[in-house]
Amino acid sequence: MRNRQAGRVNFLAIGAVACILLIVAVFALGKQSPTEVGVQFMSALAKGDAATLTDLTYMGDTPKEEVRKQWDFATQEASKYYTFIWKVSGFSQPIETEASIKLQVNRNAEAGGYEENFQLPLIKKDGKWLVDVRAISRDMYPALPR
Repeated sequence: MRNRQAGRVNFLAIGAVACILLIVAVFALGKQSPTEVGVQFMSALAKGDAATLTDLTYMGDTPKEEVRKQWDFATQEASKYYTFIWKVSGFSQPIETEASIKLQVNRNAEAGGYEENFQLPLIKKDGKWLVDVRAISRDMYPALPR
């Protein structure tokens, strides 16, 4: 008798390998890069999304409630009519827990403004990238939380 298994694919083995690859992909893709966090932060800043800004902000020991109040003031009152255009122009990560995104920002989007260079500093806390708002130049956006 011949062995009927020769040349056949073991579907159980293929399924197990596929599951392992899926698990690895979920863990690998689940972590956000500093650039992704920076883009989310700048998009939220342009939209005035205080909730997202609060989630992505690092301000030391300042309670989240206080950070939220400061973002509400900055986006809804102090800078309500402030418009700007931005784009990422570079990235650096000197050490594992710190990164910086280089931005070109046109601070006067409505009246013939020009691009200026700014840095968006990020710090990794508890495995999550956050924007260190205290280190952002106040020239980039008025009334930043402090």
